Amino acid sequence: MRMRLIRQQDRERQGIGFNQIESPFFAKSMVRQALLSRRDEVLGLDDFLHAHGRSRGRLLYDDMQRILTTVENGDWLLVRSEPFSPLSEDSTGRYSRIGMRRRAGSQDYPLAVPAAQRKPSLPKAKPVASSLPQERSKMAQQFAFKARATEVNPYDPATLTTITVNDRAAIREAIIRLARKNGHEFVERSSWGAHEAKGEMVDDWDYSMIALHHAGRSVGCGFGAGQMLAIQSEHQAKFDDIGYHYGIDCMGKVFEGRDIRFKGSNVRNYNTGVIGIVLLENLTTAEEGGDMVSIARQALETMHGNMDQKIPAVQIDALLNLIQALTSVFRVTTLGGHREFPMQAGEGKICPGNIGMDLVRILRIKTQLMQPPSS
Repeated sequence: MRMRLIRQQDRERQGIGFNQIESPFFAKSMVRQALLSRRDEVLGLDDFLHAHGRSRGRLLYDDMQRILTTVENGDWLLVRSEPFSPLSEDSTGRYSRIGMRRRAGSQDYPLAVPAAQRKPSLPKAKPVASSLPQERSKMAQQFAFKARATEVNPYDPATLTTITVNDRAAIREAIIRLARKNGHEFVERSSWGAHEAKGEMVDDWDYSMIALHHAGRSVGCGFGAGQMLAIQSEHQAKFDDIGYHYGIDCMGKVFEGRDIRFKGSNVRNYNTGVIGIVLLENLTTAEEGGDMVSIARQALETMHGNMDQKIPAVQIDALLNLIQALTSVFRVTTLGGHREFPMQAGEGKICPGNIGMDLVRILRIKTQLMQPPSS
């Protein structure tokens, strides 16, 4: 089915749903290919060029790069007339274009698929309205959540049980089960050899935001358990425990970091109500940082070509599943990269890198979560 380009402001008028929009990552690549091939592979391409004062016959490389940024930024959308299939086996290669190959036997869900259309396993947890006032600052408010009650296999039909927000251990377990529901391994703290917290942890629970991080410029894809342990050792020099609540390695394994019942230490002076997730690799581009590391990397790329990390498909899939699990049990409204949160830019933060920020923007479109506040 052919794709077409439309202006972002025309989406609602034309009745285009979010599940009909290709992600900016892939849209930019597809539009570039269409421009270079000079075939009518994308409808609306001439209108797109005309809006930028260009035509196919007189399009320089710099012009192409400039106008493609309007696709990458979401000002122009690449859409199809029907939603992407929720059970797609990635036949179009949308995931393979930004990462490693799929795990054998794994399901790759396109980023455009709404959570409600995902392959059913566990029931999506839904808040049940309480008779108490809905004041989020009060930990005593009584929301209830539905989760399967089983000690053997969380995927088999079983009697539903009500879990109140005060039973935080049960909610933690529900998150783990939900994160595992599409076949991604979830590794609890005890299984990756986490050290005990050094001191008494500060409670937190009323989560409304998710902060996405990368592991830093010195970290590449590797053994996830070892990476988590190394991060914890580094963090415990400053904090009581690892600062992130969850980590995801390049093979799609989800690692439990700091217990979700405790406030994280991953966004400076802005940790209350924020769930921290770290992708265990370097997601910067060569020019980021403006220091000797950046200069050295740019020199290497001059000789050997682009060395940017590609985000593995299975890692994106695991991240989407984890976000779905978290939004099922918490009133999450906001998703941002570390550097987007208030007071972080002044600290010189580049986390989660330009590549990580591209992913954050895609996820916001697909999950309809908001950007962090500016202050």
